[in-house]
Amino acid sequence: SLTAEEMQRIAAWTNLSETTFVLPPSSTNADYRLRIFTPRQELSFAGHPVIGSAHAVIESGHAVPRAASCAKSV
Repeated sequence: SLTAEEMQRIAAWTNLSETTFVLPPSSTNADYRLRIFTPRQELSFAGHPVIGSAHAVIESGHAVPRAASCAKSV
């Protein structure tokens, strides 16, 4: 597995707005865990990278889609 420093170096090298790393889950309630990095720092959350990564994980067959809901005000 990569260290946080290695992930940060990869994100800086790609020079994309965000780079995600899909990892084994840290909770039994999850199918996977994401870490999101910009070229300069790790982010605690970023919507577009989460959606893109979820799509990639589901399309690769490593997870199945689940139902979700969201409050109108969000």
